[in-house]
Amino acid sequence: MGIRIMRLSSASSRDRRIDVNTDTTPNPNPYAYTILHTEREGQYVVMKVQYPHCTTYEGVKILVVDITKLWNDGGLDPHFTENGPVLARFEPNDRGMRGARALVKALNQDQ
Repeated sequence: MGIRIMRLSSASSRDRRIDVNTDTTPNPNPYAYTILHTEREGQYVVMKVQYPHCTTYEGVKILVVDITKLWNDGGLDPHFTENGPVLARFEPNDRGMRGARALVKALNQDQ
């Protein structure tokens, strides 16, 4: 007898066909979010996003996203997935925003 591990990723969220009305508390619903702030530099975007179903940090996340990998269906899952758009997540405060900006600057220098 073993323990069944639940897989949490954008792929599993998409397979379950959740939508903006699905209650995913305490986890973020990748289709129910509000973009509070964005800063784009090249193909990378610093995003401050609020997920109303998420209970940590009042649902606010600071993400660094590769826009070439965003879903076509409007979803934005803040979790890390293979080939997903989220490259990094930072704590939702001034220090986190500075870290996200520094990462985007470094990524653009590598190109």
